[in-house]
This record gives sequence, C-alpha cells and structure tokens, in this order.
Amino acid sequence: MILICRLKCTSLKVSGRRNFVCGGRKYVIAAGDILLINPRQAHGCEQIGGENLHYFSFNIAEEVMQEIAGYNVLPYFAECIVKSQPLKRLMLDLREMIATGGDSSAKGKLFLLLMKELLKYCYGEAVETEKYKTAAKIDDICRYLTQNYWRNVTLDELVQMSGISKFHLIRLFVRQKKLSPHKYLETVRIEKAKHFLEEGFSPVQAALKAGFTDQSHFTNVFRALIGLTLRVYENIMKEVDK
Repeated sequence: MILICRLKCTSLKVSGRRNFVCGGRKYVIAAGDILLINPRQAHGCEQIGGENLHYFSFNIAEEVMQEIAGYNVLPYFAECIVKSQPLKRLMLDLREMIATGGDSSAKGKLFLLLMKELLKYCYGEAVETEKYKTAAKIDDICRYLTQNYWRNVTLDELVQMSGISKFHLIRLFVRQKKLSPHKYLETVRIEKAKHFLEEGFSPVQAALKAGFTDQSHFTNVFRALIGLTLRVYENIMKEVDK
C-alpha cells in the first residue's frame, strides 16, 4: 500500500516490488508497505525483475493535512516507509468504501481516523505537544483580551503576539473556546460592564468604561449575553440594594 500525503500523497502497495528513492534515501518496497511522500519531495522508483506493480494512492491537499493535524504547521514525515497492519487495514477499508460508493459521512469519518492514526503513528507525542503549545497560545490571547478589554484590540495585534496567521488563529480560537476572539472580548466587556453597573455607574458610563463606543451595540450585546434588558437588570440591582 502506498500512502502518499500531499501532504503530497500516500499510497499502499498491493503487489510487486520496486527500488524506491525518496528524500535521498533508497528503499526496496514490497506488498503491504505504506509510502509517505511529502510535498515537493523528490522521489522515483524502478522495476525489479520484471514484476508488475499494483498500488493505490491518496493525494491529500496541504490545507487538509493542516486542518487534521490541528495546528498551523504542515506535518512532515521523516520516514517514507511505514509497515503497520492496522494502518493497512484502514486504508484498504477506505479504498473499498470509495470504490463501492459508500456513505459520504462514513467515508469522511474513516478518512479522518486514518489520517489521525497515521499522524499518531509517525509523530507520537510530538503532535500532542504541538497541540498543547497551540492551546497555550490561545490561552495567552484570552488573557491579553481580558487585560486590554477597555480598548480596541485588533486581529492584527493578536496575530503579531501569537505568530499564528489570521485564518488559523480564528479557526483555532473557535475550536478551543467555541466563539471568535471578537465575541470572547465582548463577553469580557459585558462582565466588566455588569460590575460597573453594580458599582452605581450609569449604562452610558459602564459601556464606555467597558470598552463599548456604541451605546446601541452595548445594549444589544448585553441583552443577548445576559438575557435581560439593561432596564430590567438595573431594576434588579436596585431591589438587591434595598
């Protein structure tokens, strides 16, 4: 089986043998071997003893591999040849499902499982470590937003401090916190505004101190997040103070 990940591609060799060169290293590939070829990696093969070569392959887009890996780095496979019966079984099952026109949702789940197992097999704890580092960066962004809630924090600022591109920063933030950086900042501001209201500040003063520059927007966000209008919330605070 040749598993070629584009990432560049991943292939499973079914039968036959070949001399295979990839990344400056020489191999002899046989039936059942999984081949991993990284993007733009020079490779080639030559026939052995006139045997026919039968294999199937998956070509996988780089952005797909980044999405699966879960961090803003394209996975790189140091080893070109993998000998793993569980991975081989997964690849054969996926090929069969594709060939027979299986359910698209089931195919997607099996493909995702195959890719994750492949990353785990080849990277082990390295993938988990990188995910941990990314999670820590998102937590740093949350602390930064909490500390700077009162001013206009731009996405470019967050990109600069995290070293993550805009697209991936938003994607990773939503994945971890279940809301965008902007929405997260709004939740922080509303909590601050509640505190200011409880201290006796007017809605206009509380909105400005919490970082809102538009009173109407503040009112709408407050109602959406708290479930109460400002007037009702103020009345509740008055009753509590009696």
